[in-house]
Amino acid sequence: MLADSKWQEADRETLTIMLRVAGREKEGWLDIQSINSFPCTELRTIDRLWLRYSNGQFGFSVQKRIWESIGGTLDADYETWCKFGDRVGWRSQREFNFTFDIKVPHGHLPTQGRGKKRQKAEWMRGLVIPSIGSRLLSCNI
Repeated sequence: MLADSKWQEADRETLTIMLRVAGREKEGWLDIQSINSFPCTELRTIDRLWLRYSNGQFGFSVQKRIWESIGGTLDADYETWCKFGDRVGWRSQREFNFTFDIKVPHGHLPTQGRGKKRQKAEWMRGLVIPSIGSRLLSCNI
């Protein structure tokens, strides 16, 4: 899907793979604990594939760099989260929305699994991005 620039399908498949690896298929969402213990090899592979097929525009490491550039930390506030959403094009007119197109800003994809209600709550509070960023750091990605 990534090779064919089918961004929305690739985004869904990324979450499916991450859920399978984390053993959270039944739950349908990644909690902070599963992100913090996600295997580095698999995280690195997912990131490299996004980087390769988007020519460096998308990937967790791209999002991590953007998060850090706006002063994002593990305990960042909601304002920082909104600033990140503005920067990657997830937020427009105070609403979070996603576009699955190569013309979106750097870091727009993957959307980091904002599917199930519980995941949405953590995602909307801005807990997922810093957790993935922290895991990327500990994995040297």
